[in-house]
Amino acid sequence: MDCNRWRNIMSEDFATRIGIRTNDLRSLQQNTQVMSVRAGADLHVLGETKEPLVMKLKHTGKTYTTQPAVIRGMHSAFNLSGPWLKTMGWDDLHSQGCLMVNGQPMPLVHHAAAAPQVSEVYVISKVTIAPRTGQTVRVVIPDIRGHQTISGAGCTELNERVKKAGLHTGPHVYHQADQGGLATVPVLNLTDRAVTLCPSLGQGTFEHARVEEVQARTGKARRPATAKQKKEEYLRQLINNAKEV
Repeated sequence: MDCNRWRNIMSEDFATRIGIRTNDLRSLQQNTQVMSVRAGADLHVLGETKEPLVMKLKHTGKTYTTQPAVIRGMHSAFNLSGPWLKTMGWDDLHSQGCLMVNGQPMPLVHHAAAAPQVSEVYVISKVTIAPRTGQTVRVVIPDIRGHQTISGAGCTELNERVKKAGLHTGPHVYHQADQGGLATVPVLNLTDRAVTLCPSLGQGTFEHARVEEVQARTGKARRPATAKQKKEEYLRQLINNAKEV
């Protein structure tokens, strides 16, 4: 359970999954940015819910209301604030691994690390990659577009069929998939013939990256790369991959 000192907050992805849309939010003009230590950047505050949300505790059956702020780019689904916990009479007892709710202990569940989320990837439209060249290709991830999984950073791995045709992606190049399931992937054609990708066939898989993995590869938490920086990184990885082959 995550806590903060401001107010209860939820991620934009989680809000979307439970049916909250932009017109369900009220702007917080005095608070448009919030600092995230985990992401290493300021995250955008979209607003607070116009109507209170009802939370029900499984162990007690009691319900509580809250009007959380919705944050774009937030890693956790929901984050309770220290002031809210105090008002409710709740105590987070880390030493005992439980939440004390009005004098009643409620055990906290510690989930094991989840397996990486992997989703199919398709090109948006027919694209032909010239011999011995690399280019960025627009792809769609239906699982994200259909809200079966969340958007975010990850790596695309081409399937064996596409690799046998002579196409490769830069090794461990992280790219961003937006809420519409769209992403831009660097692809290198190592053959002496043009290779065409068709949207009717899957081209590979998109594996969601954990924040810790991104930070480990970059050496530190940092602000999201600009479009120019992403393009330079794509080209660098493609060139390195071509040298290795």
